[in-house]
Amino acid sequence: MADKKLPSIDIPIQFEFDSAKITFDAYKQVEALANALKNPKLAKTRVSVNGYTDAKGTDQHNHVLSEERAASVQEALINEFGIAPDRLVAVGFGEEGLKAPDDPEGAVNRRVEVVSIGEL
Repeated sequence: MADKKLPSIDIPIQFEFDSAKITFDAYKQVEALANALKNPKLAKTRVSVNGYTDAKGTDQHNHVLSEERAASVQEALINEFGIAPDRLVAVGFGEEGLKAPDDPEGAVNRRVEVVSIGEL
């Protein structure tokens, strides 16, 4: 029997310290993500746009910032690349799920990751 597992999309989009603004380099990643989402094989795929921060700052500040990062990428996908809003869910996780737990304040932790969550 064929594997029915949905394709996963792993395009980390990084941010400057204490910012939800998409940088020029990160914008290229958002564009690559949009192109992947426009692929006919992914036409019905829904994704979660998950925002994260490093461990600097308070938990509350980091949670809000992570939500802003996720929303920033979600808005770019919708407004600049024409991805249907019902295909995207933006979620902020603050400093939970550090990409580099051994470097909790490292830049690699300031990111948005995109995860397939099923089909429409």
